[in-house]
Parts: sequence; structure tokens; C-alpha cells
Amino acid sequence: MVTKLAVTVSFGLANVVFNKTAAKPSREGYYANNPAEPYAMVFWYAAGCSVLCVALCPFLTIKTQGNAVVGDAEQQGKSDVELVEPSGLGERMALGELAMSEQIPSGKNMADVVHEMQAQPSKDKVL
Repeated sequence: MVTKLAVTVSFGLANVVFNKTAAKPSREGYYANNPAEPYAMVFWYAAGCSVLCVALCPFLTIKTQGNAVVGDAEQQGKSDVELVEPSGLGERMALGELAMSEQIPSGKNMADVVHEMQAQPSKDKVL
């Protein structure tokens, strides 16, 4: 929602920049009598917005999104948990729990099972 709102507001502001520049073109300087001046001003507006966004990137934090549940893993002290959905019914579990469950046969490597699940998706095995 924030992204769509920011794009909408930015397009509106870019339209204002274009219209104001087209209404009062420069009579001297680099853009004097240049019909591309409004487009150039919109470019500089977009470039300034990009610089602002890049400057704010260090403050960006990305957390778990969607319906992935990591509360149990955090309680056990695990920070990086890969969640899978083995049953296809919306129930997600960590790979460690999947290995302890009966869905991975003993003696098989967990990475091989995950690779097989990714290579041949079916209704009952979804990552």
C-alpha cells in the first residue's frame, strides 16, 4: 500500500513539475528555448527522488512477511529457519522439524528431499 501510494503521489508531483516548466520555459541558460526542458525537469525530479531513496536504504528493515510462523524457532534460539509446507494444507514447519517427522524417510539427506520436492512439485508436497 505504501509503495502504491508513493508512486501515485510521485506521478502527481512529476505532472506538476512538467506543467509548471512547460508554462514558464527558461529564456536563458542551458535549457533556453529547448522544447525538451519539461522532460528534463521531470528527469531531475525523478533523479532526486532516487537519491533520497538510496540515502534512506540503510534504515530499511525487512521482517518476515506473510503467514510464515517463526515464533517457535525464535523461542528455541534459532535465528535462520527455513520454513517449508510439506502437506500443502497451509501448515508450515522448519526443516529440522520436517526431518524429525515421518515425512522424510530415515537415511535420506534432508537437502536431497528438499531438492526432490522442488524439482517435482505435487499437491501433497509444496515448498
